[in-house]
Amino acid sequence: MKDISDWRDEIDRIDREIVGLLNERARAVLQLAPLKQQANRAVHDPEREARVHNNLRNANAGPLPDESLDSVFETVMAEMRALQRDLIEK
Repeated sequence: MKDISDWRDEIDRIDREIVGLLNERARAVLQLAPLKQQANRAVHDPEREARVHNNLRNANAGPLPDESLDSVFETVMAEMRALQRDLIEK
């Protein structure tokens, strides 16, 4: 049976995986930024973000409620937009 320390180690491992995936997402977003700029498209695309939320909700099997997942990804997408804007403004 796992104790508190074991569960904390597991959470730390999962957190490292999340960091890796967020950075993988960021690299993809940075590749997308120049394409958006060339196509004269805005960094912020509310329709695309709505599709992202729908995709996430469809993939969500819980126990995290959809609303919590939406909140987490609002922050993720805001940070990704900031990365794109920083790259485009350079």
